[in-house]
Amino acid sequence: MTSDINDVDVFISGCGPVGLWFGYLMARRGHSIYIADKKSGPTSQSRALLITARVLEIFESEHIVHHILKNAYLAGGNQLFWGTTAIGTADVPQDAIYPQLTLVPQGTTETIIKGLLEKMTTIHWNTELVSYKQEKDHVLATVRDDQGEKLVKAKYIIGADGCHSIVRKQGQDWTYEGYSVATLFSMADVALAGPDLEKMQHRLTVSYNSKGLCGAIPLGPLMEDSRQYFRIIMNMGPYEESSPDAARPSHGIIDREPMNLEEIQKIMHDRMTGFNISASDPIWSSYFKINERKANGFRRNRAFVMGDAAHCHSPVGGQGMNLGIMDGQSSDPEKLLDSYSTEREPPVEQTMRSTGNATRTAFLGGYWMDVVRYLGLRLVFAIPRVRDYGMRLLMQIDLALGASPILGSSSSGLLAAGHYLPDTTVLRRRIITEDQSGMIYKSLHQILHQSTRHTALFVVTRPPHCLPNKLITAFWDKILPYRTSVRPLIVESAWHASDHRMPQGIDPAIEDPTDAYWIEGRSDGSDSISVKIGLQPHFSGSNPPAALILVRPDRYVAHSMLINSSSDIDKAISFFDTYLSKQ
Repeated sequence: MTSDINDVDVFISGCGPVGLWFGYLMARRGHSIYIADKKSGPTSQSRALLITARVLEIFESEHIVHHILKNAYLAGGNQLFWGTTAIGTADVPQDAIYPQLTLVPQGTTETIIKGLLEKMTTIHWNTELVSYKQEKDHVLATVRDDQGEKLVKAKYIIGADGCHSIVRKQGQDWTYEGYSVATLFSMADVALAGPDLEKMQHRLTVSYNSKGLCGAIPLGPLMEDSRQYFRIIMNMGPYEESSPDAARPSHGIIDREPMNLEEIQKIMHDRMTGFNISASDPIWSSYFKINERKANGFRRNRAFVMGDAAHCHSPVGGQGMNLGIMDGQSSDPEKLLDSYSTEREPPVEQTMRSTGNATRTAFLGGYWMDVVRYLGLRLVFAIPRVRDYGMRLLMQIDLALGASPILGSSSSGLLAAGHYLPDTTVLRRRIITEDQSGMIYKSLHQILHQSTRHTALFVVTRPPHCLPNKLITAFWDKILPYRTSVRPLIVESAWHASDHRMPQGIDPAIEDPTDAYWIEGRSDGSDSISVKIGLQPHFSGSNPPAALILVRPDRYVAHSMLINSSSDIDKAISFFDTYLSKQ
């Protein structure tokens, strides 16, 4: 073993989409990393396809969403058939910032993030984690490449190394509990053609009959010609659970001769009876199996697991990679590390329940199950609220964090702690500077873009018949002692912003207010900040309350409270003392 020791902040085992993403976040935030994978590079297979609306928001917050969308195929929603009968369609909710199914082959996603990460640091391909040892103030990892073994010293070690994670397996009392699904599934990426092709190009199509399910996910042209490719997914038998033994979970692609084109075409012909289409030119095909498993905690001292190393579940709904991306987003800065496991486990468990139930419902066999499934699906697609709820689950729009020591309480009706801060319609910057060439308009997410501090969002909007809120100065003065870790952000109604000059009594040398004061033009629109945070329903009487929302750098709400007095501001800010530092 070489005596050279690499000394870094974070060691990351695994260069799939989750490991690469977490490495990118750490490098952007100025942390030194050592990221390694025994593979030679990104996967050449399409694998995970769907990127949810929530994850697109996360990518936007890190200023890479344009790279993803440039390589994506966009679909409008889902459509369901039973034989030749159309059951219905389901669209992505229109209040999502990205109201579409965004489909990108996993290999493309990995290549994009790899390219961005390599601009900041080295990725160690053909290098695997052999073992690691935790000390009081660091981790010492042994890695092996084609030159032999070497040591890496790091403050933390991250396991983004899949279901058979070395980080998890070598951790103290870490288990991977759950069950296996014995049912065999198959998927293939093929070109489709025929008279009914256009009916399938703009939606994810699912077709049932007594022989099973066949799904077709549009991918667009993958080759240099104009052929339209689709991911075809099918079950090879009814749903059946196998032993709960966790010794060797067989999740994902299995080593077996894949289906040939003739077999794929036959299953499509048998199950997609409502479509006149033919398959050709398969570029990838594989069998796979499903496990539903979760680690008993996602942290052990200085070791963390995320993505498939922490949880694996049915690919129904395409939630797996997206959950892993969110794991990575919630693991920095350091003050959030203690809450990582407690915050991430509840949304993971919620997703595992929903995908597990959906898988059983979709694939359980038998005549009476077919009857129940048919009637149930007709009912679901006939009720808009139920249909919308299902799509919100699919897009992870309302997925919230679990309770943790760094999440506070919330006033009734306000956006609750643990929920993601939604974007809004554009706000107008109130302060006009001497060198400004025009009015500046930004959405809430654009204002918060690349913010490394927490944000104390003070919304004092109210109807025109009310006098302006008199607590703005008090809020500003009370928040300044936390300015190294908290950024003030004030939103007023347009009719109460009396001028566009620098507010009196504020020293720009202490905290520049230029980007702190913003104006809302309308408070009654569905995408106004007043509506999005839940303040608008409190617009009654002559002196309605304000709202103070503490937003973390990852855009999750840490605390929210209605404000009626200066003492209320003190109560809200007292939560800051639980884990934020003053100047």
